[in-house]
Amino acid sequence: MKRILLLGILVFAPLTAQANDSSFEGVGGSWRPTRGENTAIRMVRETVVLTANANDFSTQADFVFSNETSKAQSVSMGFPEGNFGDVAEGGVGFKGFVTTVDGQRTDVKRTHLKEMDASGFDVYWIKTVSFAPRQTRKVRVQFRSPYGSTTSWGMTKALSYSFTGANWRGNVAESVLEVRVPQTGLWRGVGLGSKSSILPFTTKSDKNGATFRRVWKNWNAQETVTFGLERALPFWRKDTNGLDSGELTMKTVLGSQTVRVGDKPNKLEASQGFPTEGFTYNNVFYVGVNYLEYKLDNWGDEQAPKVKVESNFSPLIGFDLRAGKSRLQGREGQSVMRINGKTVALEAPILANTNSGTKMLFVPLAPVARELGWKSALKGERLFTLTRGTWRG
Repeated sequence: MKRILLLGILVFAPLTAQANDSSFEGVGGSWRPTRGENTAIRMVRETVVLTANANDFSTQADFVFSNETSKAQSVSMGFPEGNFGDVAEGGVGFKGFVTTVDGQRTDVKRTHLKEMDASGFDVYWIKTVSFAPRQTRKVRVQFRSPYGSTTSWGMTKALSYSFTGANWRGNVAESVLEVRVPQTGLWRGVGLGSKSSILPFTTKSDKNGATFRRVWKNWNAQETVTFGLERALPFWRKDTNGLDSGELTMKTVLGSQTVRVGDKPNKLEASQGFPTEGFTYNNVFYVGVNYLEYKLDNWGDEQAPKVKVESNFSPLIGFDLRAGKSRLQGREGQSVMRINGKTVALEAPILANTNSGTKMLFVPLAPVARELGWKSALKGERLFTLTRGTWRG
């Protein structure tokens, strides 16, 4: 029997395009031999399912390995545990790590290296897998990880996985990545590749869950996929010159796909991540009050002298925004606002929802813009613009 030592390496870094504003703990990935291409064992296929739980995400990765030789092989595989950003709870990036071979649970040892290796890892889960001549074996890995986070592309919750199968014998015939969402609500998701390229997924959803799915065929299995996932508001839009409107953020906005799990609620649902700047609800386009404060603050800085913005928010009295001589007042559920001391009828009532536990208010934009001389326009399906027009404070 020929014995080969293969340490599986997950080549993953916390997205170089996102610099140091990203944090990922307990990142998983496929096996990879460290000493060049292995000519005996082939990774035939890989199916990875990431399930978005309420507080973390679960990874189940199924591999099919084949001994392509007429000699028996014994392979010591090491599955790396990657921790980037803050130290995971209890110092362990993976929770509930389990691995099986052909359905049988296999002993695995979590091993600390004396120092971080050249690939950036110092923890491996190591096991031995034996292959008879020409034998095919099925290997499964299961664990849970904390969500990653990033702010440079407009998504605050992320799931990640790295395909690193290039150094096995030949190409991988098929790799499948599924992101499953069992929680009810409206969700937007977007997948980014290693070079911050948008990766299209197919989608399906029903009352029981949603699935984002992507398949690679006959490839070298080298790709780090980061999937942003957040609760969304219906027909959401991003201001082309709003909060965090960098190139990568705008790319992910245009590349996002939206799915609904369960029935549509009879009121505005909760959201998360960056507060939604604009959305359409019952055929009326709304913008967030906090977004208007941001715009007024920016426009005020452009004036000479600068226009100071003051705000007051209360669940009982609503909101009160002041910018120079301009004043906007309103309350949840009301179909009128006070604008510069004048009562102005709205197209629809002021709405409220919760965003990451914080109450947010939204107002119909059109009547406010008319009163203050602002100019606005919807662009395509996901963008809008709002400029100050004749407003000078």
